[in-house]
Amino acid sequence: MPRPAHECLHRKSELERFFSLDPGLHVYALGDLDPAFWPWTSCYGLRADGALREVVLAYSGLSVPAVMAFVQHELADMERLLESLATVLPPSFHAHLDLRCVKEAERHWRLRPYGAMKKLRLGRPAAA
Repeated sequence: MPRPAHECLHRKSELERFFSLDPGLHVYALGDLDPAFWPWTSCYGLRADGALREVVLAYSGLSVPAVMAFVQHELADMERLLESLATVLPPSFHAHLDLRCVKEAERHWRLRPYGAMKKLRLGRPAAA
């Protein structure tokens, strides 16, 4: 039996480092590392040469679980990770997907879009 592409991630410090690569993109995932939310948070990662390349986070503390998959490095890595998780993730969930992942997600789950979501980032004001 081939080894799955994903691994379960349990070290908050590693996840925080990964999500901090782009805190605006991963703001909700960073929040799920808080002790109040951590018991309902599951993270799955894909590594290349020992380095964490992509992460999918599943939060089960809601009536319908939420799954977040945002490409940090390479789309092909995230697609491989989603394929590997097809039998691991619950059959029904609210998905927060990078738009580039939709095609791969549609291969494994029936998607019902609720609309595009935009994220705003708070940055430093421009110098006058």
